[in-house]
Amino acid sequence: MIDCKCDYCGTIFQTYPSKVRKAKNHFCSHSCHDKFRQATAKRQCVICGKEWTAVGASKPAYRRKTCSEECQKVAQAVGLECGRAPKHGTRKSSQGYIEVLMPDHLLANANGYVKRSILVMETKIGRPLQPEEIVHHKDGDKENDHPDNLELFASNSEHVKHHYRQGDYKLRGVKNGLKQRGEK
Repeated sequence: MIDCKCDYCGTIFQTYPSKVRKAKNHFCSHSCHDKFRQATAKRQCVICGKEWTAVGASKPAYRRKTCSEECQKVAQAVGLECGRAPKHGTRKSSQGYIEVLMPDHLLANANGYVKRSILVMETKIGRPLQPEEIVHHKDGDKENDHPDNLELFASNSEHVKHHYRQGDYKLRGVKNGLKQRGEK
């Protein structure tokens, strides 16, 4: 037997050398092991990508793959219950959006994929989006589909106006909001 230090409480305890060589972490008891797991269970939400800590290492908390109830509802709607991703059905579009295969959805593209941000927004507001409505990512990260990061615009023109107000776009031939003479 050799002396070993518990990674959770710091207590010195005796164990077999073979156990020390095999394990990444060493614990003096099952309760220290459980407490250590509770404190260090970091997860990344499969819907919005936000990192969260699984508080209380009970089995349901470890099986859950979403950070909130809102994201859990979206996960169930798109077939990611209990964090199991479908074999086929999620991809990253050429524009950088995460898409989910839902061919029967009203806003599905020609290949049957819907932007995940649309599904999250529909869950957030509690109704299907209209075709003219636009989902905007506040932080500009197209992969961050957390409900707090999404904003809904009634039309594309409202969305474009928002970007002009933010200074993201420049109008051609416009200075100080007025068209210049001779400009088309």
